[in-house]
Amino acid sequence: MSRVMTRRSNFSKIQYQDLRASSGYAYEDWHLNVEAVGHGFEVNVARNTTIYYRQRANSLLKEADSRSVRTIPPARFFNPEVYLEVCREDYFKFSRGERHSVDQLDVRSDFMSSQVNIHSAHKANFIDSAIDISVINHIPALTNHESDLSAGAAYFEIARELKGKSFTDVALFPFMTTGGGEKYILNVLNCLVEVNPDRKLLLISGQGGVRHKWIEKLPAGSVFIDIFNRYPNLTNEHRDLITLKIIQSVAPTAVLHLKCSEYAQDFYSRYSAVLENFNVFYRFSDQIRRFEDRFFVNGYSWDFISDNIKTLDLVICDNHKIMRNDVARIDTLAEKEVCLYTLCEIEKVPIPKKVVQRRILWASRLDPEKRPELIGMIAAILESRHPDVVIDVWGESFSGFDVAALAQHRNIQVRGSYSGFTSIGTDQYDMFLYTSAYDGLPNVVVEAMACSLPVIAPDIGGISEAVINHVTGVLIDGARKDEELVTSYVAAIDWLYDEDGRIEAVGNRALHHVQANHSREAYRRQVCEIFKIASNELQDI
Repeated sequence: MSRVMTRRSNFSKIQYQDLRASSGYAYEDWHLNVEAVGHGFEVNVARNTTIYYRQRANSLLKEADSRSVRTIPPARFFNPEVYLEVCREDYFKFSRGERHSVDQLDVRSDFMSSQVNIHSAHKANFIDSAIDISVINHIPALTNHESDLSAGAAYFEIARELKGKSFTDVALFPFMTTGGGEKYILNVLNCLVEVNPDRKLLLISGQGGVRHKWIEKLPAGSVFIDIFNRYPNLTNEHRDLITLKIIQSVAPTAVLHLKCSEYAQDFYSRYSAVLENFNVFYRFSDQIRRFEDRFFVNGYSWDFISDNIKTLDLVICDNHKIMRNDVARIDTLAEKEVCLYTLCEIEKVPIPKKVVQRRILWASRLDPEKRPELIGMIAAILESRHPDVVIDVWGESFSGFDVAALAQHRNIQVRGSYSGFTSIGTDQYDMFLYTSAYDGLPNVVVEAMACSLPVIAPDIGGISEAVINHVTGVLIDGARKDEELVTSYVAAIDWLYDEDGRIEAVGNRALHHVQANHSREAYRRQVCEIFKIASNELQDI
């Protein structure tokens, strides 16, 4: 309930916005102040001036707090160039450790020591007896100087990197790692830039946990900002607010790419009402948890979609099965959800005659959801059934899985981490073994098929859209108990080894399936269709 005074002509430069609660924004007075500072005005506080305001249960302020995102609209002040100029002196004071703190007792004492304030309180008491000077010692005494400036300082440093830049696409990731979801979205982003080199990407990560990888796979000219590891002491609310100001300042109408994660989903749930972006959510597999031999779906990403279906413009998934399940729950999703099969680069070379190597490949993350403990159980049976067969295990653990337990098996060789599937010499393997508790359509499965490897995988998620039983591989009933699962995996290995030429035939059919459904040409056309890119923008890359 602030009051301001200035020359009438100044209001031609800064406009007061009457913010209805339905707009999503609030605090018109603070917005006016920020706009004034952003336009070069100096704001001076009128000392010994008191405004009394009765805040009722249905007051505008209460309504704004309950119905808005509790922040002001976009303002010139937050443009990087303006922010750096206006806040430079205060930032350097802050960085030197200078703080302006005021104790509550000092605020109260300052008010009570002024005869002007006492006189005005006395006059106000005649108007409204609720204004009682005796209660001042028992009510909160606050000051704007109590606010923590860490978020403002962080935004100042980020503004240095964003000065003079604008972006057509913004991606929100928890962190950058060598996962299937990261690769899937990076393929989309790189394809968009290939089609239109004028597109510029800003990727923001907002969660900790791992050392970033694959930064080099971002499109040329991209900017990467890590607002978690750079500022670990900020609250999640501050990180979300910084993210909002970044987007509104340098990418107000950009395509917003949201990877399923706590950071991206919390940010969007908090501020979707005021975003003017084209909002895309990437939908991957739901987590499955087993309880007393029953399987329960974790609805984390589904809850997000159902809660935000009105503001999400597009939901992209990697297989038709999950899309059909989603549309069966909410039929209006049919207008927004699309399936985009993962891209798989294929070298167009003659298919060599397959020589049986007696080696099996397993490559993925050694984490619980990938069920790596099944490898040892399979190897134990294979040792008696096929004593000359070796399973090579590629990958690393981010969850503390006991890799040494696998290495104890004579017929398992732990190979360690790998940099992309193509870094593994797949010619030395007969087939690809894939284990997982839940999944969509994994990149690694398609990549193995592109290398003419028959795939043995559980029939979960959208895997059956690539692994066609006894055609391009072997499907295992993923709902079975562990002992039955292991028996089925061993039986599938038996089937592939039992007949001469079967491994080669199945592997060749797997390659042809990938060529037909996951080629670069098909992928680019579908990306352009999904993002409504005109055909005349397509370029020969």
